[in-house]
Parts: sequence; structure tokens; C-alpha cells
Amino acid sequence: MNRQFSSMNISFLVSGTLIILITSCFMNACSSLVAYDIFQPNMVVMNTLISSGTSGLFIMFRTHYSNIFINEETVNETKLLQYYDIHQLCGGVLAGLISITGSSANVSLWSACLIGLIGSYIYTFTKRLLERFEIDDPLDNSEIHGFCGIWSIIAVGIFDLQKGLIYTGQINFLFV
Repeated sequence: MNRQFSSMNISFLVSGTLIILITSCFMNACSSLVAYDIFQPNMVVMNTLISSGTSGLFIMFRTHYSNIFINEETVNETKLLQYYDIHQLCGGVLAGLISITGSSANVSLWSACLIGLIGSYIYTFTKRLLERFEIDDPLDNSEIHGFCGIWSIIAVGIFDLQKGLIYTGQINFLFV
């Protein structure tokens, strides 16, 4: 049985997402000083916003793409049509935010966009996977923080400007 979690108050959901996004921009900018001994808050905040915005846009375009190519006979038979879901949009924004958190200080802008895009794909795939196995996670915490957090750690090793796989051509597991 497919049970969908519906948000009780959409304005609280969106305002909570915006509060988390804004505070995470400050957190990423301040933590880059500690982790990398560089302080470029404009680059860190821009990478954070690009990744989370790309992730949210991908969620909306995926729903729009599904609605364009859906067959009208299928809609009449099943009475199903995908609508834009604010809960999933906010989850996509947070998935992009978590995906860029590990590497926000040391990636380029196109890398931040790609990290957010892959993070949103991971979010939607794991959301469907957990629904398929009937694992109850109404707030999408395991999809956002668990799976996108793992992707954030992997993205550091791939997209890092000094020691990443794309720029050096070799895998540096411990950045030695």
C-alpha cells in the first residue's frame, strides 16, 4: 500500500526550509575557515546556493516532464496525475544543501551545480526505494541526511580543486 505523507502546514515547511538554507550558508562559510584555512565566504555561499537551487529545480522539472509525457488513457484509468509537490521541492533543496556541505569551500561553480543535480537524483531514487520496501520515513531524513550525506563525502574526493579525482587524475582517499 502506497501511503504518502502530507504536510500539515505548507507555510511552516517552506519557512523552515528557508531558515535551514540561510543558516547553512553561514555555517558553511564559517566552517571553511576552520577546515581549509581559507576564508572566501562569497564563493562558499554561492556554491551552497547554486547546489541547493539546482537540486530544487531538478525536482520541479522532473515532475513537469512526467506530466507532459503522461498518457491521457492512463490518467483516465488510474486517476493519477503528478502534481507539483512542495514537500518534495523543499526536500530537493535540502538534498542539494546537504550534498554540497562537505565540499562547499573547495569546488568550482559547475561542480556545485553537478553535485546538487546528482544529490537530487539520489534523493528521488532513495525516496522511491524506501517507499518500495515500505520503510516509513515521513520527514525524508534518511534520504536527505543519510544518502545525500554519503554523496557529500564522495563528492569531496571527486570534485576537490587541489586533490580531487577530476583535477589530479588519481584517487586520494586520505588526502595525504
